[in-house]
Amino acid sequence: MNGPDLIPFPEHGDEPAPARTEGSRRRRAWIIACALVAALAVAAVALVHAVDRPEPAPSVVRGSSAPSTATGSVTLRVLPGLPPTPSTADPGVPAASSTGLSDTDRQVAALVDADPGLRDALGGGDRAARAVRQLCGLFDRDPGKAASDVHAAVHRMGWSDHPGRNAAYVELLEQALPIACPEHGDAVDDARHDRVPLVVDDGTWLVPQPHSSPFELRVSIVPGTYRLAGPAVDCYWERTAPDGTMREQRFAHDEPEASVTVLATDAVFISRGCGRWVRAR
Repeated sequence: MNGPDLIPFPEHGDEPAPARTEGSRRRRAWIIACALVAALAVAAVALVHAVDRPEPAPSVVRGSSAPSTATGSVTLRVLPGLPPTPSTADPGVPAASSTGLSDTDRQVAALVDADPGLRDALGGGDRAARAVRQLCGLFDRDPGKAASDVHAAVHRMGWSDHPGRNAAYVELLEQALPIACPEHGDAVDDARHDRVPLVVDDGTWLVPQPHSSPFELRVSIVPGTYRLAGPAVDCYWERTAPDGTMREQRFAHDEPEASVTVLATDAVFISRGCGRWVRAR
């Protein structure tokens, strides 16, 4: 027969723990309360910073290469052109100043201001005249890039996400380039008839699809065969299908030349460390 459970007697050398005093219990409770308050304060500050943190602005690199726009982990190369132009009818938008315009600029500005449709779509004659002057300068520095930008605008792949503004920009170039830089006065006609050697630089380029959005068209590459303007040194490129399947993946360590054919059925063309590609006509 088992007896009742007994409290074990402490073995030799063991001493019973002294009972906590009321003061020690109060100190322990006070320390725990302070720790909880501090943790809540830190969490509140972190939450405020997370809510107030501004969205990162897309990085724009001006020069021979196109601006880059970060989209997740992919950097898309955006075709350059005119900066977005607010309508002159927008309240609070000051009119562009006429200072710093040459006689040629004033001719272009007068041409635009005489057409209400062009004036409203492009933000005024002065702004449009400066854009034309900028494009003429690009023709002098980098003719291939300038011709490609005109081609992109003509084929609704450049400058503005707004179709009306893009069409107005093409009309502006058609009328103003013969005035501002006559040697490039046929640039729009050449683009319409695909008489220009298109160029693309390193970046991620989308192949136009029937459902492409206006922004996607601005980062598009025209299908065709492209050749590197120089040797391929540590040059990587790839082509992918719409379902993500890799169709071509190459790394050229040191080759005198390289070429790639971008198909209309491709989805994306990526180039890293290669430099400039020129489409064969």
